Amino acid sequence: MIMLLIALLLPALGKTRDAARDILCQSNLRQMGVGVQAYCDDHRYFPPGYLPGVAVWPTLVRAYTGGNTDVFYCPTAEPETRWVVQYGSGQPASWGYDDDEVRLLTGGAGSMPFSYGHNNDGTDAGYPLPLGVGDTFGDGLRYVLSIQVMEPSQFFVIADTLVDGVWDHFIDEDVPGEEPAVRHHDGAFFLTADIHVEWLIPGPFLDPANTGANDPSYRRRWNNDNLPH
Repeated sequence: MIMLLIALLLPALGKTRDAARDILCQSNLRQMGVGVQAYCDDHRYFPPGYLPGVAVWPTLVRAYTGGNTDVFYCPTAEPETRWVVQYGSGQPASWGYDDDEVRLLTGGAGSMPFSYGHNNDGTDAGYPLPLGVGDTFGDGLRYVLSIQVMEPSQFFVIADTLVDGVWDHFIDEDVPGEEPAVRHHDGAFFLTADIHVEWLIPGPFLDPANTGANDPSYRRRWNNDNLPH
């Protein structure tokens, strides 16, 4: 009888656990959204994504989360994506990093796994104006003013990211390996610029071949001007 009860209860417990993780992930994204908005209020532009080889959007947003790094960890992601602050870099404080804090490496070999990604480029990294949330391009930073976002409720800012140890800190619609992760019931949670969170199936929003063939109504959500480009 006890074994039968356990067999009946396990699926329900699994669903309860998954629901709790969904709620926590959405809460994390909203807290990051509040941090992004506070950063915009202070600086008039969004926190840019990275300097060469180093992610900076998490540290810039962390300053507005009371230093809490737990909000940058999706509970359904791999444990190694949890941000554990370490020291011993020998580098001075900058870009939200503390003095001597180890940097969040991003890019190629040696990149640190992360569970949330920043929409740095939008649909075209080479466009004359930054289309995403802002990034390094060429030899300088390209900032996005908060007033540049035409449809805040539609514009993607941060989402669950695919964990493969390469550019995990970012999401991209046309770079295989940088797409949003499908770890919540075959979908991902997305934070938009008006601090609301949506569950979406990423596939229709992606253009892996970079042909511009995906539906304009989906492409425009990556871009701060709400145009499909």
